[in-house]
Amino acid sequence: MQTEFPDRNEVIGLLKGIGQDAQTMVRQEVALARSELRRDISKASKVGAEAGMGAVLAVLGALLLVLASVFGLVALFPALPLWASFLSIGLALALVGGFMLAAARRQFQSLDLAPKQTIQTLKDTARVLAPGG
Repeated sequence: MQTEFPDRNEVIGLLKGIGQDAQTMVRQEVALARSELRRDISKASKVGAEAGMGAVLAVLGALLLVLASVFGLVALFPALPLWASFLSIGLALALVGGFMLAAARRQFQSLDLAPKQTIQTLKDTARVLAPGG
């Protein structure tokens, strides 16, 4: 029984096709990673913008509340010095602002920016391309 070998041009054609397929897969993986990173960066920027706006509004509101509260305390307690009124209201507002910043920090820490789908497809591709895969 005689074994027939494929034509050399056929083998070269097959190898070129495999190379082109590998290039296409790499390009697709890169495109997927870019897409996932853009999505995750968009989420992070939205959370950051919300935290920034919250901080600005808290500061503006705190300034107005400080003035109103300070003079309100002085009106309620005429014996209370003006500086003591400013101090007590300032401490209360600093605590509230600290809690708001802590909440924003927790949101940032909960963001998972790893491109999960890209990682999984790269693992799958490596498994398929591995010898015996």
